[in-house]
Amino acid sequence: RNRGKVAESLDASRRAVELDSTLAQGRLLIAQAELELGLPDSALASMKKAASAGEDSTTIAQFALSKGNTLLRAANGTKALPDFLVAMRYLSFADSLRPTPQTKFLLGVSAVTVAQMALMEAPNAKVKEERCTMAQLGAETLPIARLGLEGGNEVMPDAAKQYRDYLDVISPYAEKQITAFCTPKEPGGL
Repeated sequence: RNRGKVAESLDASRRAVELDSTLAQGRLLIAQAELELGLPDSALASMKKAASAGEDSTTIAQFALSKGNTLLRAANGTKALPDFLVAMRYLSFADSLRPTPQTKFLLGVSAVTVAQMALMEAPNAKVKEERCTMAQLGAETLPIARLGLEGGNEVMPDAAKQYRDYLDVISPYAEKQITAFCTPKEPGGL
């Protein structure tokens, strides 16, 4: 891996863990290589396997938090909803292992952005099912954002308050979109 042969390193790490499932941080090495190869979903699955296998949850949580933070910063650059969703999944996983105010705050920030983007994309979706899916994503992410920001308030109280105030502004849009895009029409109605 130090020589830039990440794919070969990944294969070797996988074989090593297959041969010795107690290999210290072996699954985290796999996750790191998967991230370097642009496979964030596979890396998250490897981290979950590490946690299930009994590896140190504090180390895994710190790794997931670090990578989630990096992914969130990258998503701020791309402004792409799928990138924010990946960051949110990492931060949610880190929070599930070892909740900290920092993890909660970053989870809240990523969830605010996911909710905002989904609610903005919903009206522009070409088919009704997609409009409903985006509206539901926005609505379902709002409580995650609020809980995260409340739990992370001590990290950045002013920013957390601004984000919570923004949630108050966009929440009614989520309800309106669910009604408009997801409620079935009455038979015979227009």
